Amino acid sequence: MNRSLKLLAFNILFSLVVGVPLSMVGLIFEVVGFPKNEISGITTSLGIAIATAITIYYGYRKRYMQRSDFSYNLSGIQVGYTFILFLLLFVLIGIFNEYVPLPNVFDWMNVDFTSAATIIAAVIVAPIGEEIIFRGMITKLLLEEYRPVKAIIISALIFGIIHFNPAQIPGAFVIGLLFGWLYYRTRSVIPGIVLHFINNAVAVGGAIYLGEEWEVNNSIVAISLLVLSLITLPFIFKRAQLAFARNEEYP
Repeated sequence: MNRSLKLLAFNILFSLVVGVPLSMVGLIFEVVGFPKNEISGITTSLGIAIATAITIYYGYRKRYMQRSDFSYNLSGIQVGYTFILFLLLFVLIGIFNEYVPLPNVFDWMNVDFTSAATIIAAVIVAPIGEEIIFRGMITKLLLEEYRPVKAIIISALIFGIIHFNPAQIPGAFVIGLLFGWLYYRTRSVIPGIVLHFINNAVAVGGAIYLGEEWEVNNSIVAISLLVLSLITLPFIFKRAQLAFARNEEYP
């Protein structure tokens, strides 16, 4: 786990080294008269992009990633089961967030989700960068040291905690379990990037177009969805496991 933690520490360090100066530059622009939300979105997005790029370069130099991490070969049935799993978890996370509200740092940061820079960072930069770092490198390193279940759980915990936002941690952990399992089964970051993109795009789109209405107000509907998802999830996961196992037996 030492290599995984070291890589994570480098990522946090790079984020601070890049983020602090950019924040200071942003403050200067705000004093001059530029729109606060727009400047904040640009500096934050730049900080994320630069720190992510540096971390990926560091991991590449350490040979933590290979070209094979960007190739994949999934059958239609594997894609179908994986997407259904994703939808079921998305529903469960949404219901949890509504009925177990946790502090959200975005509320006091006054993040402008309509900013082009924020959208690019959340929908494009984050899915690509986080999947390469957390699945393509951290999960891979953990799989070399631990059994798959333990490695996937640890990587999901790291992924959840690293968001540093109580409102995001449970959802990030759950979705991290799926993405970690998907990487273990495919040894590719591409499926995770695609699902991560969909997840963030829906979240940002909901924040922009629905705002306060982005919730399930009907408790009967919420309970029905919860029960249906919990009943269906184990069955779909078992079918997905079998689909991927067959693919490993007959390449």
